[in-house]
Amino acid sequence: MNFKLLLIEDEEDLIDILSFEILNLYPELEIYSASNMNEVSASLTKLQYDLIISDLSIPGSERVPVLEAISNHSEAKIIIFTGKLYTGEDTTNHPQAVDTLKKPYCRNDLTEKLERYIPASLLKRSA
Repeated sequence: MNFKLLLIEDEEDLIDILSFEILNLYPELEIYSASNMNEVSASLTKLQYDLIISDLSIPGSERVPVLEAISNHSEAKIIIFTGKLYTGEDTTNHPQAVDTLKKPYCRNDLTEKLERYIPASLLKRSA
């Protein structure tokens, strides 16, 4: 069974960059993406994910908050990916939200977060 990661982000370029950097570290990961709430719902009903990296503000999230949609369909751990400072119920009090990655992020922060939640056995081995 492969480790599945879902990236929820409305900026397609950022999805591409994150995917590239994550696969460079963890080439065996299966990475999926969603850029709006319709895609989030479809993705969550199709597969079970091991980890989700999610922006909180994506198209369609005005009706149903992203974290609520995730928790209705998945038990995956969530890393909040945001440029805003959220407190309270949005992040720290949500049982699945285990960490926060600030935008803009630096590669070291991304690597540190991933190392906490992805098994070390999947880390790319140096030649």
